[in-house]
Formats: sequence, C-alpha cells, structure tokens
Amino acid sequence: SIVRTQLVGALLDEANGDQLVEWLPKLLTNRSARVRASAFAVANAKCPDLLKPRLRALLFDRNVWLREFARQKLVERGPQDFASLYADALRAQPENLRAAVAGLGEVGNETHAPLVLPYVDSGSSETRQAALRTVCALLKQKAAPIVVSALGGDSPGVSKVALEQLLSGRPLILADEIAPLCSSKHAHVRANALRALAKMDRWEALIAGIQSADDAEPRVAAAVQRILARWKYVPVNLYARPSARLRERLLSAIAGVPPAMNQLRKTVNSILGSI
Repeated sequence: SIVRTQLVGALLDEANGDQLVEWLPKLLTNRSARVRASAFAVANAKCPDLLKPRLRALLFDRNVWLREFARQKLVERGPQDFASLYADALRAQPENLRAAVAGLGEVGNETHAPLVLPYVDSGSSETRQAALRTVCALLKQKAAPIVVSALGGDSPGVSKVALEQLLSGRPLILADEIAPLCSSKHAHVRANALRALAKMDRWEALIAGIQSADDAEPRVAAAVQRILARWKYVPVNLYARPSARLRERLLSAIAGVPPAMNQLRKTVNSILGSI
C-alpha cells in the first residue's frame, strides 16, 4: 500500500549504513513493487556497490519500471544486449518466463515475435497476457489477427488485454471483424466485443447492442446499456453515415425491439430519415 511504502521510505531515510546493508537486500525482493522501487532508489543513492551485483536479477523483476531502471544502470557500464538475454531466458529460465516475455516487448524487435507467440496461447493467464502485450509491441499492425483471436478466446484476462489493445488503436481492426464475437458462448467475450464496438463504430455498436438487449449476463447487459444510453436522444456528433448494408441491418434490428425500447426506435428512425 501507499502508506506502507511511505513508512519504508521514512525508515530508510533515517537508517545508518549498517542498517541499509542489512535491510536493502530484503526490501529489493519485497512483494510490493512500490517497496522494491523505493529500496532501489535508496540503494542507488546510498549503497551503489550493494546494488551492482543485483542488477541482473532486477532485469527480471515483475515491475516494468524496475526492469528499466536496472537496464539503465547496466548500460552505464557499457553496451548490453538485453534482447538476447531475455530471449535466452525464455528457453532456460522458466522461473523468469513472464518477466522475460515482458522484457522482450520492451527492448526487442519484430524478429523476436516468433519466440513469444506460443505463450499467447499457453501457460498461466498472467504469462499469456504479457505475451499478447509483447506480440502487439513487436508486430504492431501485423498483430491484428492475433488480437482478434485473443479477444474471442476462453481466458477472460487475455481477452481483456486484447480489448485494451483495441481501445488504444494499436493495431487498427475493422468493426466487422469484432461484431461476430458478440454472439460468442463466452460472456466475457460478448461483453468485451460490445465495449470494443462502442469505441470503434457507433453503428455496428448500436446494431450489436439491440441484438444483445435480452442478454441477461450482467457484464453484457452493462455494456449494452452504455451503448443504448447514447441513443436516447439524437446525437449531434454523427460524422460517418451508415452504408446501405448497415442501414438495412439497423432497420431490421430496430424493427424487432420490445415496447420498452420504442423511444430508441423513434430516435434511430429519425436519424436515418434525416441522412
């Protein structure tokens, strides 16, 4: 917690040299990333010799900033090949697998993507999430089909990361690639697909929202409500007109709405009648 971090920081500020030598090695492996970061800063300022032999281990810390700090300190000693170090760890250091996967996303390039790609679909959820982020960082737009597959996969955590990538706009994916996922057997996929469509394409989102209006799963229902709430009045920021195909699909979807959604039907018909 923040309070614990502040207490540790205050304790280290008042500590003498012998106490720092005793405490810092333990604090550098503390479960809290904030505590580890605080210990790193103090060790770097007051006990650099104590920190030096631990920098290699910190390259595989679970926290991105500590990995970066360790890389910066090691670079001060001379040229480093961190990408090769992380790539080798994928094969030889299973205890550092997740950090190695993440590290490659931070310092690697497209040639390293094949090394990481298998972990998008295997291992713990945390490792798969890290692998998906790394693949997106390394492949950029080429990662699009991988992100769509992950969004529709059976892991809620991996699907959530795929949604994060979609919402960030990296990679760019067309709404009609996402729309079919709204009928997935997995509730988390349906909810995430609706959230993605809400950001990507207001017309596809509206159609999917109407078609999913009777979905009783709370996460899906919440996503539907957020979409439909935007259409309780005529939006003033409609920049893109629906295509003829979208217009037909929208009219078909709106025709079957229950009486409770009559106002939505009127709003949509009014918008379509004016464009």
